[in-house]
Amino acid sequence: MLQVRRQLPELLARVESSLTASTAQAWETVHKREKITVPVVNNQVDKAMKTLSRKLVAGQMLKEWKKRAYFVRPAEQRVLDQKETEKRLAKKRFKATMNAIMARRAQGY
Repeated sequence: MLQVRRQLPELLARVESSLTASTAQAWETVHKREKITVPVVNNQVDKAMKTLSRKLVAGQMLKEWKKRAYFVRPAEQRVLDQKETEKRLAKKRFKATMNAIMARRAQGY
């Protein structure tokens, strides 16, 4: 139990030291918006870290940190945004097509 309490501050210090200036800025932006808390039950730090990582992924925070980790020129950013939009719309069209096919199959065609 004492060993886990000693290791947790070291782990957090390593995570904070690995952040670059831009990711630290993103961290501050995200941190102001929403606080994430993960309870540690019965000294199960590994389980708490897993839960924390899931919450970060679900909240799109890791994606934002990676995006802000380095500078992207505005022209490149527009291209990336267009590709992301095309991908999202293609996925939406595919779902609509599949729903139409399944509806016709349910009618007996």
